Amino acid sequence: MPETVLEYDSQAPVFYKTGEQIWQQTHCGVGLPTRALGGADEFFKTLRYRAVVQSKAATDAADIGLSGQDFKDYVQKAMDKAIDPATGRALDANAVREAQMTTFQQDLNYETLPGFALGRAVQSARRTAPILALVLPFVKTPINVIRYGMKLTPGLNVLQTEFRNALFGRTGQETQAHAIGQMAMGSMFMGLAAHLAANDSLTGSGPDNYVLKQELLSTGWKPYSVTWMGADGKRQYFQLGRFDPAATVMGLVADIVALNKKNPDQDYSDLIMAVAVAVAKNLGEKTFLLNLNNSLKAALDPETELPKFLGRTAGSMLPMSSLMRGANPDPYLREARTFVDNAIRGVPGLSDNLPLSMDVWGDPIERHVGLTDSQDNDIVEAEHNRIMLQTDQGIGKPGTDLQGVDLRELTLRDGKNAYQRLQELSGHIPGQKSLKEVLATLIRSEPYQDLSDGDPDVKGTRLNKLGEIVQRYREAAKKVFLQENSELHPIIGKRQMEARGAVTANRKARTNGQPSARALLEALTGGQQ
Repeated sequence: MPETVLEYDSQAPVFYKTGEQIWQQTHCGVGLPTRALGGADEFFKTLRYRAVVQSKAATDAADIGLSGQDFKDYVQKAMDKAIDPATGRALDANAVREAQMTTFQQDLNYETLPGFALGRAVQSARRTAPILALVLPFVKTPINVIRYGMKLTPGLNVLQTEFRNALFGRTGQETQAHAIGQMAMGSMFMGLAAHLAANDSLTGSGPDNYVLKQELLSTGWKPYSVTWMGADGKRQYFQLGRFDPAATVMGLVADIVALNKKNPDQDYSDLIMAVAVAVAKNLGEKTFLLNLNNSLKAALDPETELPKFLGRTAGSMLPMSSLMRGANPDPYLREARTFVDNAIRGVPGLSDNLPLSMDVWGDPIERHVGLTDSQDNDIVEAEHNRIMLQTDQGIGKPGTDLQGVDLRELTLRDGKNAYQRLQELSGHIPGQKSLKEVLATLIRSEPYQDLSDGDPDVKGTRLNKLGEIVQRYREAAKKVFLQENSELHPIIGKRQMEARGAVTANRKARTNGQPSARALLEALTGGQQ
């Protein structure tokens, strides 16, 4: 079981567990899923412990020539000696270590991992400040998974002191055999990943731009996934993220192959940097580091990200929150901006009160749960996805601001969010072809095929041509939106009057000799703009 930081407080029966969460009252059902997870962990550790003891005893019995009942008695005696009959405590240190390694529960102390200071520092911080459980709910297992991912990665593993000592036989023949096996298995995974990635059957991390990546995910595309074309014509994705540490090796190779495709002429120094970037991307996608990533975003952008982080944290503390998210019948993703929105976005019966998340084509984004997903073989989405993956650029959603008004904060007469309705019209104007249909006709044309990928601001590129049509369609959608929703006219008119009033005030201030906004800006910048 995970180690106890504060075992028991007699004033209030509260347990604090590292690798889990801050436990509530011991009689409360909040901790039931975590206790079940801990029980399963102990079950598999026990299985592995007994298997190691039994296999060693069987080997020793065979070596000394025992057979029949003598063989069985020898093995049984070894099993009896390996477990304390009074306490049930495991007595074979080597078998305990093997069981811990199998379940990634190896202790992060100096005796076990000499030279591995990072893991001990993180664990010490958790002990000192239990509130860090909100940011790092798991410590021991994730760090061990990352360590073993490095051990399976030829090239990176030799940077690890523990692995080098094992490989060169400094810690015994058994650990040396383990190191050689890890090197061989890692090479096999890397070869398989390189083959799949080169044939577009294994995805990497995707675009660096967060907004573009969200657009890519909305189509059903998944990072670090094996992909193939299904019998129904849809592209299928199977995520590897839950299969660490092998997934770490394969994801690293997928990112290197993707970076090499974008820049095939890079030299060795660029390749070294590509490996470093790939490692960072790979770690950034780990589910057990998700809270840490979100907390860093909240610290860097508290105005936008802090309400999201606190709301999601509060939502995850609800009893059976994971079960509710998985069983939520709402088929679509929802927009959550405030603390309350993020807290309820996974609660059945409440989440469907939030605005729908829409893609760039004005369609709601479907919600998927599980390791697999599928992607429609749509010519427009396929072309847009290809451009995003190749150039890290793409078509974004319509702006949230309309003539000085933030549409996300307005609700229309029919109860629909104003920005959601604008997005719908930006892809589907009543009585006209949809935006996708218009773009599909363009993409199939020969003149479009003659264009090259490139910067969207440059005439003669595919993205520029697509962007021109999208912009015209969206301008028409705004006119329809304003015609549909006349109740917005007074609000927009008021904002326009405020803007015109500010212009008039600045002009008067300038003519009366008072410093204008431009003069103040020049004073602040020293006249350099």
